[in-house]
Amino acid sequence: MTVWTGEQAHQDFVRQGPDAREGDSDAAVPGIERLAAHFQVSTGGTRVLN
Repeated sequence: MTVWTGEQAHQDFVRQGPDAREGDSDAAVPGIERLAAHFQVSTGGTRVLN
């Protein structure tokens, strides 16, 4: 989980991109496959579909 101390910290996190954030995991787990999450918005709220 990531916690930001403010808007600038969040923008820095987003700007960094997934490659920088996931590099250690990718190196530690050869052949890791990253699947995209799929979202569906309905009148009852948002649910994650996988």
